[in-house]
Amino acid sequence: MVARPNINFRYFVFPSIDIGPISSDALNMSGEYTKPMVELGKKDGKSHVEAGAGKHFSLLKEYMAQTELPSVYEFSKFVESK
Repeated sequence: MVARPNINFRYFVFPSIDIGPISSDALNMSGEYTKPMVELGKKDGKSHVEAGAGKHFSLLKEYMAQTELPSVYEFSKFVESK
């Protein structure tokens, strides 16, 4: 957002649960691994769109102003506290 200030950023979607660090499992394309991630993405995407355009981007800006090294999971806890 800082590098591209003229772009209208509408939605910022992040996982609502801690999905852990990226590991070699991330390359596991079996349904056993990918199906729960796809379902989580659908659920989180829907809830973020329902929150309204720009809502999570404004919260992200507020969060980043308060911390040096934000993580997506910590941000999701920040949003829940709002």
